[in-house]
Amino acid sequence: ADARFTIDLCHDLGVSHVIADGYQYKECWQRLLTGSGLRLVVISNDTGETYEAALVIDQNLTCRSDKFLNKGGEVVSGHDYCIVPQVFTNFDRQKYRVSADIKSAILYYGGYDSAGETERILMALCSLSNYRGLQITVLCGLNKRTEQIRKIQSIYSNWDITVLPHQPNVAELFASFDLSFGAGGTTSFQRLFLGMPSIVSTVADNQADFNAELEQLNLAIHLGLTEKIGLENLARKIEESLNMLTFDRRLTMFNRGRAYI
Repeated sequence: ADARFTIDLCHDLGVSHVIADGYQYKECWQRLLTGSGLRLVVISNDTGETYEAALVIDQNLTCRSDKFLNKGGEVVSGHDYCIVPQVFTNFDRQKYRVSADIKSAILYYGGYDSAGETERILMALCSLSNYRGLQITVLCGLNKRTEQIRKIQSIYSNWDITVLPHQPNVAELFASFDLSFGAGGTTSFQRLFLGMPSIVSTVADNQADFNAELEQLNLAIHLGLTEKIGLENLARKIEESLNMLTFDRRLTMFNRGRAYI
């Protein structure tokens, strides 16, 4: 039904190309679209899927095109094909510099954060008395749990916590912070574009390998799948991560991130 609706809508609008970004677009769905004459582009890093698209884009740090089966056309893979929003590419990233010390951090786990990662990280951070001077800004986006986040803000009123709604110029906002806490996925490429030192969490199984690679390449520190870690252990891991982020290590992240994106 979804494929038929999409086909009819495209034909009504005179659209010839469809870009599908996600893991729910299975081979049968793709076959129906391409069979109707539509040109299909799929953005996915799932090497276990079979594709029927004119083009598959694998946003990843290394080229893995040989691991994909696309019956319909081409596969492009690797950091050369990472998609970075125009608000970032239009931003003068030379404005961003690595600071001598970590004085501020931004927490952003995507527009919705259905996993509740923002709350976990914020509460864990606020349990670290050694970092009480850290200025924390939480970007909520369209997070439906903003009210709960503001409650945490009020509980830890002795911390410098700012909670922001959706912001139109995320690039300029990010560039005003020394450190980012975030998840894997497309926001990783935005942070790499700036060269921003980051501590990342895995909030979905499909992010685990990518986040592990970020850490292996010294592009970020990976906390793991944090929903399976108790708050006390999570706080300990965050403190260890912060202690490891010396100026030299953050400078390495900065230089390597910009070299990739």
